[in-house]
Amino acid sequence: MPGSGGTQKRQERTEPVSEEKRKHLRSKCERITFFATHDHLYEGQVRNISLGGVYIESGNSFYPGEKITVAIPCPSNPHGEKLKEPYKDEEIKMKCVVVWKDPDGFGLRFIRPK
Repeated sequence: MPGSGGTQKRQERTEPVSEEKRKHLRSKCERITFFATHDHLYEGQVRNISLGGVYIESGNSFYPGEKITVAIPCPSNPHGEKLKEPYKDEEIKMKCVVVWKDPDGFGLRFIRPK
């Protein structure tokens, strides 16, 4: 052991930390969702969502640039009360583009209507 009896000073990291590319905070979400390409309907699990997009866990593989329409689950809350299970879900259909994928699913960016 080098320097017997002494403590080694930790090396400080000086490399820059990569900045978060997302503009919106993500919220955890665990909801079943349906999504479609131009010719097929799929099912997956929403894992997180933000104002800019959504991450869907799915056994189906999609690639960056592909366009998908997703039924985004939105809990109904007409009076502003804190929701408790069970409650009715409503859906908003959003057009999205795949921006990245991993072995478990893919990240989508919402396409804003013009």
